[in-house]
Amino acid sequence: MAFVAEFIGRRVSVLTTEGRHFLGTLESCDQLSNVVMSSCEERVFEDEGDGSDPTVAQHVPLGVYAIRGAHVALVGLVDTVDEAGLLAAALKAACFQGADGFPLSPP
Repeated sequence: MAFVAEFIGRRVSVLTTEGRHFLGTLESCDQLSNVVMSSCEERVFEDEGDGSDPTVAQHVPLGVYAIRGAHVALVGLVDTVDEAGLLAAALKAACFQGADGFPLSPP
């Protein structure tokens, strides 16, 4: 996770092994991939049941939030200019697939 230390103080997106999606300012990380974010929010996606990709149902504000490294699947920088231009209603995402090939169940 040495490269992630370069993202400290910047807005990041974190995907977890459970299929959860968090956005926030990266405050800290360590060699075990533990991350701490401030101004954190979780994007919760809702499946319409019509076979289309799920859309963002809500943004859940969390404040300061820590994610254990064993649950971190991906950390990436967020382009804040592009993010500001996105409409939350237009965001869609495919369901994450578990190791067994089935969609992950919500937490």
